[in-house]
Amino acid sequence: QDIVKISRTFCGRTVALRADGTMVCYKIEEDYFNSSWIEGVKDWTDIVDFEVYNTDGLDYAFGFGTIIGIKSDGSLCVVSSGYTTNMEYSVDLTNSDLTNLYSVIKKFNNVIAIVS
Repeated sequence: QDIVKISRTFCGRTVALRADGTMVCYKIEEDYFNSSWIEGVKDWTDIVDFEVYNTDGLDYAFGFGTIIGIKSDGSLCVVSSGYTTNMEYSVDLTNSDLTNLYSVIKKFNNVIAIVS
């Protein structure tokens, strides 16, 4: 209910932004690739927009990817599988330690939009 934006199929799931600024996650097919990390979006509040990034250019990303949310104050939230094979990213996600990604995300403020 009250959905204002919904993602494409991503890791067997879709995420959606509600009008109240919260996020929901729907499992739409069998999860063969342990994409439970996506459920972290359920903890986000005060979200005004989000973008979904996968690593292979396909709608179904085999459990790998990143979701970034923009809060109303312009700060960012992120959940990530912690792995990518695409080196075009400015942040190296090739290890399971996401400290580097989170430290970069925290440096952004006054964000209005993310271009995918």
